[in-house]
Amino acid sequence: MRLRIDQFRFLRDGNGLKCCTLTSTKALARIVPDGTYSGMWRIVCPDGRLSDMLNLTRAKDVAFGIAETITYLGKAA
Repeated sequence: MRLRIDQFRFLRDGNGLKCCTLTSTKALARIVPDGTYSGMWRIVCPDGRLSDMLNLTRAKDVAFGIAETITYLGKAA
Protein backbone atom coordinates (compact mmCIF):
# COMPACT_ATOMS: atom_id res chain seq x y z
CA MET A 1 0.00 0.00 0.00
CA ARG A 2 1.30 3.40 -0.95
CA LEU A 3 0.96 6.26 1.53
CA ARG A 4 -0.85 9.25 0.07
CA ILE A 5 0.60 12.62 1.06
CA ASP A 6 -1.98 15.38 0.95
CA GLN A 7 -1.38 19.06 1.30
CA PHE A 8 -3.64 21.14 3.46
CA ARG A 9 -4.55 24.80 3.75
CA PHE A 10 -6.28 26.93 6.37
CA LEU A 11 -9.27 29.03 5.31
CA ARG A 12 -11.27 31.56 7.30
CA ASP A 13 -14.43 30.08 8.77
CA GLY A 14 -16.49 32.72 10.57
CA ASN A 15 -14.20 33.97 13.33
CA GLY A 16 -12.01 30.82 13.23
CA LEU A 17 -10.12 28.71 10.72
CA LYS A 18 -10.84 25.43 8.98
CA CYS A 19 -8.26 22.97 7.67
CA CYS A 20 -9.05 21.75 4.14
CA THR A 21 -7.32 19.92 1.32
CA LEU A 22 -6.10 21.90 -1.67
CA THR A 23 -8.93 20.55 -3.83
CA SER A 24 -11.85 20.97 -1.42
CA THR A 25 -13.22 23.56 0.98
CA LYS A 26 -14.80 20.95 3.28
CA ALA A 27 -13.54 21.39 6.85
CA LEU A 28 -11.55 18.39 8.09
CA ALA A 29 -10.66 20.18 11.34
CA ARG A 30 -11.67 23.53 12.84
CA ILE A 31 -9.89 26.04 15.07
CA VAL A 32 -11.91 28.60 17.03
CA PRO A 33 -10.78 31.42 19.31
CA ASP A 34 -11.26 30.91 23.04
CA GLY A 35 -14.18 32.88 24.44
CA THR A 36 -12.37 34.01 27.59
CA TYR A 37 -8.68 34.44 26.81
CA SER A 38 -7.68 36.51 23.79
CA GLY A 39 -4.86 35.03 21.72
CA MET A 40 -5.76 31.49 22.74
CA TRP A 41 -7.46 28.96 20.48
CA ARG A 42 -9.29 25.64 20.74
CA ILE A 43 -9.70 22.72 18.34
CA VAL A 44 -13.24 21.58 17.60
CA CYS A 45 -13.05 17.79 17.75
CA PRO A 46 -14.93 15.74 15.12
CA ASP A 47 -17.52 14.82 17.78
CA GLY A 48 -18.08 18.51 18.67
CA ARG A 49 -16.06 18.72 21.89
CA LEU A 50 -13.52 21.51 22.41
CA SER A 51 -9.87 20.85 23.17
CA ASP A 52 -7.78 22.54 25.83
CA MET A 53 -6.50 26.05 25.05
CA LEU A 54 -3.56 26.36 22.67
CA ASN A 55 -1.68 29.15 20.97
CA LEU A 56 -2.37 29.48 17.24
CA THR A 57 0.81 27.70 16.11
CA ARG A 58 0.09 24.63 18.25
CA ALA A 59 -3.59 24.67 17.27
CA LYS A 60 -2.70 24.64 13.56
CA ASP A 61 -0.29 21.76 14.15
CA VAL A 62 -2.97 19.70 15.93
CA ALA A 63 -5.60 20.54 13.29
CA PHE A 64 -3.17 19.49 10.56
CA GLY A 65 -2.64 16.16 12.35
CA ILE A 66 -6.38 15.58 12.68
CA ALA A 67 -6.95 16.39 9.00
CA GLU A 68 -4.07 14.13 7.99
CA THR A 69 -5.49 11.25 10.05
CA ILE A 70 -8.99 11.72 8.64
CA THR A 71 -7.60 11.78 5.09
CA TYR A 72 -5.34 8.77 5.65
CA LEU A 73 -8.09 6.66 7.23
CA GLY A 74 -10.64 7.85 4.67
CA LYS A 75 -13.19 8.95 7.26
CA ALA A 76 -15.18 12.15 6.96
CA ALA A 77 -15.42 14.44 9.97
